[in-house]
Amino acid sequence: RYNNIHVFHQKNMGLLCARREGLKKSSGEYIMFCDADDKISDKSLSLLSNEIDNSNADVILYNIMLLDGHKHPFYEHLFKNHQLIDKKVILNEIWTTLKYNSMCGKIFKRSIADINKDYSSMYKNNFGEDFLQSVYIFLNCDSIDYLDEYIYYYRVSSGMMRHYNKNYYTSYRDIANYVYNDLNYIVDDNDIKYSIYILNAACGQIMQFRFTEEFDIKEFDKIYDDYYFMKSYRIAYNS
Repeated sequence: RYNNIHVFHQKNMGLLCARREGLKKSSGEYIMFCDADDKISDKSLSLLSNEIDNSNADVILYNIMLLDGHKHPFYEHLFKNHQLIDKKVILNEIWTTLKYNSMCGKIFKRSIADINKDYSSMYKNNFGEDFLQSVYIFLNCDSIDYLDEYIYYYRVSSGMMRHYNKNYYTSYRDIANYVYNDLNYIVDDNDIKYSIYILNAACGQIMQFRFTEEFDIKEFDKIYDDYYFMKSYRIAYNS
């Protein structure tokens, strides 16, 4: 019906694989994502088009609103409106905040997306793929702009974060280890920030038990016995 809309089907191999395939099939200068259960504002595309014309930035960050029957800001006023930001500022916080990690919280040039980068070893990880791809988008970019407008609306009551998954911690851990060396040369106190990320992932796994009726103490033991958890605990404790 619309010659500018294309639908592609493939075997379910997870969100990371779907997004990477979408990137390969894309042809536009800029890329943005919208998950199936979320939405964008009616004026989002016109606002972003104007911002692109004015800044020509490689990445444009914008605000996200949470929807759970009511509207709650997820984040807002991160910087001054239309402000250009040094990527080192973003990368120095990326381990320890969610503000910059969401693939749905930014629009970026296709040319910096590492279209042909092979992430297949990470396809098995159901969590942390936003962080994984965002790291390399920020590493590859030369300019970052901020639009202080609510562009994206995220539905809190749906999605994977509301279901128990025993691989929650290991997914975040494996992705953290994947990007660690690439961040090491640009992030101040990279070891400490990595450790905070790992410990937050462990806490997240424990908090996920509220979504299951089958509590197994062995799941705690797996985290406690994990080499990277204990290494991170020691680094954080001694910092």
